[in-house]
Amino acid sequence: MAYAHDKNVIHRDLKPANVMVGKFGEVYVMDWGLAKILGREDGRDLRVQPEGSRTTTELRSDRGDRALETPDSPIVTMDGDVVGTPAYMSPEQAQGRVGEMGPASDVYAVGAMLFHLLGGHMPYVPPGVAANNYAVWRSVQEGPPKALHEVAPQVPAELVAICEKGGCAGRGDRRDRVRLQGRSGRAVSGRGCSSCSTGRSSPAGCWRTRRASPRARACRTTPWT
Repeated sequence: MAYAHDKNVIHRDLKPANVMVGKFGEVYVMDWGLAKILGREDGRDLRVQPEGSRTTTELRSDRGDRALETPDSPIVTMDGDVVGTPAYMSPEQAQGRVGEMGPASDVYAVGAMLFHLLGGHMPYVPPGVAANNYAVWRSVQEGPPKALHEVAPQVPAELVAICEKGGCAGRGDRRDRVRLQGRSGRAVSGRGCSSCSTGRSSPAGCWRTRRASPRARACRTTPWT
């Protein structure tokens, strides 16, 4: 994603279903159908349609049939594309401010995926609860999800801080892509980072060795399921 952003391309649909891990640990970002080149006219309207404003026969997405297999109403853009779950959608898109979408919107989605990986469930969707897409969409508009350290207190503080810096509600507060990438690598390898006040560089020094925690080591090799 850092490479795409350097080329002024944003994905706008990052979610676990669009991230694949290869045989040798390489990561592939899939489905660039909603991508946009910054500075050019946007050919798609990614604002979300109000619930019930379009009949199912009018959906134009190739993924529409799969989405309609569930009783929940699919999230649909003004162009008729089925977005699927909005749990990884940035607040600016959820609120209809699509003109403000940029690299920070992708960073938000990465933070939301990290929340899912570390917390064990999607943002805004507690475990064991059937997600209603439009209810989740409204939750994304209203504010950040429950704090990760409350959802998964066993997660190392460095990874919690990185997740929160990537997926916080305000665009201006999100770490840029290069800094987020570097801090994630250091945290997973057990070297600590400066994103939180409890890292190696702080007086508290919650990680006083270079050994990664079992949870952090698992994050290095666990694929999306």
